[in-house]
Amino acid sequence: FRRGLRPGERLAVKVCFPYGDQGANEYMWVEVQYWNGEGSGATIDGVLLNQPLHRPDLKLGQTLRVEQSVVYDWLRITAGGRQEGNFTAAALES
Repeated sequence: FRRGLRPGERLAVKVCFPYGDQGANEYMWVEVQYWNGEGSGATIDGVLLNQPLHRPDLKLGQTLRVEQSVVYDWLRITAGGRQEGNFTAAALES
C-alpha cells in the first residue's frame, strides 16, 4: 500500500469486530484510505464497506480507524475489476 496503488485500484482489509459477551465476532471489509505507522502499533484509516448486523454503533460508509492487528484478510481490486486476495472467500468456496 505504501508503494502506492495504480490509478483506479482499491485496497480493502477484512477486519474482526467483536460483539456481545460471548466472544463473537463480525467480519467486515474496510476500504483503506491511509496506513499509519508500522509493526504492531500500525493503524488503518478507512471506510466501512458492509452494513453491520451485530454492531449498531457502526454504519455502512462510516470512516473509522482500526488496528492492523485485527486485519483478517485483504482484497485488491484492479482498475479492470480483477480481484486479488480475499482468501476467506476462496476457503469458503472449497
